[in-house]
Amino acid sequence: MNLVGVVLVSLAVANESPSDQVTTRRWGQNAMRVTVTPKGTIPPATDVYLKPPTPYNSKSNIEVQTSGGKFDIIRASDSEKLLSLSSMNSNGAELDVSPSIGRFFGGGCKCGGGYSPIHTNEKGPGAMLNTGDPSFGKHGVKFGVPFGHAYPSPTPGGLGSQCGMMNGMPWIIAISDGQGASFGIFFNNPGWVYGDADPQNGTISVTYTHVNYLDFVIITYAADDSPNNRMNTIASAYADTLGHSPRVPLEVTGYWHSKDSIMSQEEALLTVSGFTERGLHVDVLVLDLGYKECDGCTSFNKRFPDPEGMVSQLKKNGTHVMAHVNVEQNFSMILNGKEFLKQGLITMQHYENGTRILCRSLFNNNIYDNTTCRYDPSIPLARELLWESVNATLVKAGIHMFWLDGNEIIGEDPWETPAANISGPSQAFFSTGTNDAVGTFFPGNHQKTFYEGIQRSKLTSPALTLSRSVTAGSWQYGASWDGDHNCTWDDYLGHIYGALDGQLSGQLLWSYDTGGFFCMMDEETISRDFMFSATTPIMRQHGARDTRIWGPGWSNMSTRAATAAIKLRRELKSYVYTELARASADGIPLQRYLWFDFPTDSKVYDIRDAFMFGREYMVAPVVKQGAESRMVYFPGDSSTTWQHYFTGKIYKASTIANVSCPLDELPLFKRIMT
Repeated sequence: MNLVGVVLVSLAVANESPSDQVTTRRWGQNAMRVTVTPKGTIPPATDVYLKPPTPYNSKSNIEVQTSGGKFDIIRASDSEKLLSLSSMNSNGAELDVSPSIGRFFGGGCKCGGGYSPIHTNEKGPGAMLNTGDPSFGKHGVKFGVPFGHAYPSPTPGGLGSQCGMMNGMPWIIAISDGQGASFGIFFNNPGWVYGDADPQNGTISVTYTHVNYLDFVIITYAADDSPNNRMNTIASAYADTLGHSPRVPLEVTGYWHSKDSIMSQEEALLTVSGFTERGLHVDVLVLDLGYKECDGCTSFNKRFPDPEGMVSQLKKNGTHVMAHVNVEQNFSMILNGKEFLKQGLITMQHYENGTRILCRSLFNNNIYDNTTCRYDPSIPLARELLWESVNATLVKAGIHMFWLDGNEIIGEDPWETPAANISGPSQAFFSTGTNDAVGTFFPGNHQKTFYEGIQRSKLTSPALTLSRSVTAGSWQYGASWDGDHNCTWDDYLGHIYGALDGQLSGQLLWSYDTGGFFCMMDEETISRDFMFSATTPIMRQHGARDTRIWGPGWSNMSTRAATAAIKLRRELKSYVYTELARASADGIPLQRYLWFDFPTDSKVYDIRDAFMFGREYMVAPVVKQGAESRMVYFPGDSSTTWQHYFTGKIYKASTIANVSCPLDELPLFKRIMT
């Protein structure tokens, strides 16, 4: 049974009654949901993003204390005050945190700049790397609306064309140096929520919209957890709270190949055979827009005369096909298209003159003729009808993997209406409310369309989606990637930090466009990028360029490095599968900061350019452009040594060494316990 407590506390409430109602509910073994509402009001019935609380059978390690009108959350095992609610108004609140908290992590998103530490704006991405950064995490993190969306941003916090500062999950992890994670907090809101976690001032401030209450879940570790297991407990409970990632089948944990765009059936088959001839295997071939009969539909054009035969032939050789699906649908072309219009299963747009229209152009905001626009996935029938269309085309051809492109919140797609137009008189309407109030559900509901369809059609493995936008918890429906990137060294660095913080924030099947999307990376950058990509949850190359690693634009060195990276991934395929299975079951990221596994080693807290790759490996990617070697710190105690994957050289724990870094080798070290 969930114990529910209600208390009245006098807070510093601006222009409102000084008494607010605080409702506490146990949300699992060591988690508590806290909702603060104006006195006399009923707490919200909806759980918004939250899963039902997991069963528990022992005393919680979180307690509530009230004294003198103050509301405090206490960790029972050491009586430490984790949070105090200090002030609140109709659209925001401020929480005081324990003085023992020295750093905050989290707020990550699918974009390269998603880690968003405040000091990034001062020094620029990568400026503090390779030497250790004593301020890492100490300046706190900014977090944004509860999804990872994509839109252009000129700020240093946004790397690539579809990233921005305010796009992090509202999930913050509080760290005490030498002890590891203390607690995590997730802010639960159906509208926009953003804030700032500041360890220097000991506060977490949050602003929210379209509700008049504060709702969050706080998670801490179990009373008997050692420091080494504390973050595992918190990460697992976080996955229980918002949803676990799906299992990735073994046959698709290798290399994924994609291009904007493969334009014919012949090109698709020749591309895969080209890799095979070079001793390389393509686990997944991704078809972009080039296969389509029209924009906004999923039927094959004449350049793909036998899609079923093509898919079957590729499968016989162990290559599975994933196909691109627009978020906008051409209702004059797709199956049951007229039903969407007839039954009002599309989003409505409302403009200043009061005229309600159905659709608008992606590129110039002109009104379409009611044929190509977004459906409303908040309506179950709309999800069913869209899946029927996909089932009649892609599934019929034998395709069970779907690439969901451009599914940002309306107004957040960089090719659509600017973000400034999403509020006020220009508004999108869903069956459940306005875009401002419930729009954050759109990406997840779109993913849910395909997740439900896969279940309904009982598709055989592998069946998986890849989404460009992620709502909090929607990772339970599939994988994600971080949008279209440029080709600079900073973009490469952004891939590293986007991977670490994206996974730390729950997106455990995170990926990116290896090699850069808009252009060809230079020899050094693409070589380093490919080697790093071999350690990500999904290794996928994509770009509006020749992505054949032997094609025009590829040097001998970049081809050699890409070949080595693809072979490395193949060698580690079973290992990646096992660790991703653990991620699915327990919520533990494949790639994670060193403090996750070595919380009692004080040196690791300043290191942001090395990370654990599952339980057995550490990766120290090259982050200084032009470097032929780099300094590496090897964490652990006397029972641990580290062996270089390529050279076999042994390194003792708690030592620093200068490691040579050829372009076609990754500083990858296997952990050996004695």
